Amino acid sequence: MHRLLLLSAVVSSAASQAPPCPLPADVLASDYPSPWAKGGLMDKWKDGANDWIKCPDHFIAKLTADSKAFSFGSSYYCNSTSGKWMERGSKFQAPAFVSPVTYPTGTAKKYCPITHTPSNGASGWIALYSGHEQYCPAGEIPTLATDGKISKSITCQDNGKLSIVAEDGSVTYPFHPTLKCIRAPPPPPCPPLGTCTEADVKKRFGPSAVYGAPTITPSKGSCSSPTGKLVYLKVRSE
Repeated sequence: MHRLLLLSAVVSSAASQAPPCPLPADVLASDYPSPWAKGGLMDKWKDGANDWIKCPDHFIAKLTADSKAFSFGSSYYCNSTSGKWMERGSKFQAPAFVSPVTYPTGTAKKYCPITHTPSNGASGWIALYSGHEQYCPAGEIPTLATDGKISKSITCQDNGKLSIVAEDGSVTYPFHPTLKCIRAPPPPPCPPLGTCTEADVKKRFGPSAVYGAPTITPSKGSCSSPTGKLVYLKVRSE
């Protein structure tokens, strides 16, 4: 009995000394979507057994150091099991980079609301901004979670809707869609030497690509890496 009580005391002591969830890293002010500005200090308090964080206005966040910033706003508690900050209702996990921010008074907010669905964990509401649509980590692209089509480009419009161009050329204008980050597919390989046509070039590098040069015979060329929007055909040595 004495041994059980001693073991219980050790477990209780270890639990009480468990380190709190580490605070997220700051987002650099230069990465904020305009016109967000650095806000006050993050509110921190304890409610019974839980530690909490909250921003007086909103949070600016990034999934990784090399991704684009977005905004969201809520209170997050420290989940002692996972060691992560989570929203109470949705269980959405706070991103790795978070900073409190403020918005200029009297300025209309222009953003595109989405529901972000992480590869593991609960979904959560966030806001994207023009020029900051690529909120996914490097090497991944945001795409609609509902239709399975890979997104070629995403633009946040002033009316709050996204303009999403899929790889197949189809365009949708959803309001508050559910997006997920997927691994960007590799570009299609160049066709073999001697078979590179104008259609091949435009398929690989887009409709704005320029095909070849007047002095190059397509039958003796192959697709090469683009220089800006100009694509050259590299002549095969005979």
